[in-house]
Amino acid sequence: MFGVNLRTGEQVWSSDTIIPSKAQMLNFQTPNQHGVIGAMMWAVSGSTWVGYNAFNMKPVMNITGVPSGTEVYTNDGNIVRYVFSYNNTAKRGTLSLWNETAAISNQFRLYAGPGWPNSGVAVINGSAPGAYSWTVDITSDLTGSSSPSIVGIIPGDIILGRSSNVGLSSTPNPNSNPWTMWAISDKPESRGQLLWRKDYAAPAGNTTRMLDWQPIDPVTRAWVMTDFSTNQRSAYNLDDGNLRWGPIGDFPGFQYYSTREGLPAYGNLYVTGYGGIVYCYDMTNGNLLWTYGNGGEGNSTSSYDETPWGRYPTHAAAFADGMIYTMSGEHSPNTPLYKGYRARAIDAFTGQEIWTLLSWSASGLGTSVAPVAIADGYMTFHSAYDHRIYTVGKGPSQMTVTAPDTASPIGTTVTIKGTVTDIAAGTKQEEQAARFPNGVPAVSDESQTAWMEYVYMQQPRPNAVGVPITISVVDANGNYRDVGTTTSADGFFAFNWKPDIEGQFTVYASFAGSESYYPSHAVTAFNIEPAAATPAPTTPPNFDSVTQSLTLTVALAAVAIIIAIIVVGLLVLRKHP
Repeated sequence: MFGVNLRTGEQVWSSDTIIPSKAQMLNFQTPNQHGVIGAMMWAVSGSTWVGYNAFNMKPVMNITGVPSGTEVYTNDGNIVRYVFSYNNTAKRGTLSLWNETAAISNQFRLYAGPGWPNSGVAVINGSAPGAYSWTVDITSDLTGSSSPSIVGIIPGDIILGRSSNVGLSSTPNPNSNPWTMWAISDKPESRGQLLWRKDYAAPAGNTTRMLDWQPIDPVTRAWVMTDFSTNQRSAYNLDDGNLRWGPIGDFPGFQYYSTREGLPAYGNLYVTGYGGIVYCYDMTNGNLLWTYGNGGEGNSTSSYDETPWGRYPTHAAAFADGMIYTMSGEHSPNTPLYKGYRARAIDAFTGQEIWTLLSWSASGLGTSVAPVAIADGYMTFHSAYDHRIYTVGKGPSQMTVTAPDTASPIGTTVTIKGTVTDIAAGTKQEEQAARFPNGVPAVSDESQTAWMEYVYMQQPRPNAVGVPITISVVDANGNYRDVGTTTSADGFFAFNWKPDIEGQFTVYASFAGSESYYPSHAVTAFNIEPAAATPAPTTPPNFDSVTQSLTLTVALAAVAIIIAIIVVGLLVLRKHP
């Protein structure tokens, strides 16, 4: 057994001997304590609970004499048990609330953090009278064909019970005829009073009508039952026991292998199982709202010939943030494991697929709910494909940005470039750090599934789309403005821009974040100088003037020659009269 930091994967503690059964974070309010005392890990052995500090697994306290009962976690994280006993002959019984917080605080001052108590391991007598918040007598007739027992509770409101066989195990035993259900009040002013008791005729055809795994829906105040042979569902009013709707449902073969995987949440009923399809029914009227797994791309669990069933078994794992999370797995898998099993996140109200990841649930699924852990926005699960523990959630991103180091004259186009990378703890692991020495590129939400499988699960490299980057500046006049956007490719981005004024610019490259990454930004600067002074141009010669000068010179020269010839001629004439 070991504990790890959900965000980093760092091992915090390990133990070869301690096997916790449950965990707890308690919101405890006293004059000396306001807020969560956490976190505790409880190892249960018989009627003894041993509590450990969840941060280091040092023992904190032992609670002895814890009674058997129906265990409930309250909204403040307290662990209580409804202790119910009833004598069919006398038609009387008692109902008590054992309260873990009361057991502790009545014997010790509970106000410190997870290191409490400082004096060593405290020993709490869990059977002391102060460990019980209240006890009431049950004087109503709850008798049926078997001893009454509790099957579901809305704390402080109502308790649902049975007094006959209603197929609480997966073994198909026919219902008693009639079969009996009842409800008593858990409200302080009427606690223990019978609200209703009903006998129901056994279903036709020797069908077993059994309770779902978690039957009560507190939103619509109904409870759900399943017909074992057909997997059809029926809903009954919690306040009067009357049939609300059903039996309904047309389920594929093999879906009956998961007959107890009908879970109420958000006012709906979600049915999953080996049939590979998720069905969502309105708990108010039984209307089918949507299905997942029997559609086209983005809504398909088809396995073709990879499995004997034609679809991947799809089991409900958890509900959180308006989503239903499912895992694929089976009770007794063959070796090698079938290919293509996935964890899935599905919008609980529309049935839209949000993301999937390759994973084979390592829980040994049969007719149980696939176990995952969800806390602080992170989902943690174990995959049997590689026997690694995965934590999925929004992670940090990191940016760099550069611009020209030397000043550029105004009118010049400046190139702003940088990187945007995923810096989640997983990217620092030895394998990922070696494969991505320059960092793991951040990619779009739409590319996450294939990209994460490439980074962490040895799958082929996909054609991934990058993330949008906004380029902003504070110019030399102190004005902040966005100048453009671009999209990264393989973690790199570049943006060309022609500044419109002179002076220094501070540049911000920003990634606003996404469903996959938290935002990040980077800053740099560059300078724009005035345009270089252009020397005054030399005046080119006026060729027309030059030509005229040359013509005049030639003409004058010709005149001179002519005059010279005339003079010579005259001289000659004078010599020869």
